Amino acid sequence: MVLHTGKPRHAMPDRYAPYQTAHRYYLCWNNSCVLENIAFALFDTDAMLVRPVTRRSDPRTV
Repeated sequence: MVLHTGKPRHAMPDRYAPYQTAHRYYLCWNNSCVLENIAFALFDTDAMLVRPVTRRSDPRTV
């Protein structure tokens, strides 16, 4: 989960790539630690990439 806006991916503006392409980029960047490196560069932490613990889910990283 990068940031949750409450809007579905298919509601992305037309000027962006199709949501399937954006999701594919996200998966590649997540698997290659690009998002983690960006978070460290901007905030000196990757805390925003960790899902909070809830009763419904186990703590997992994205």
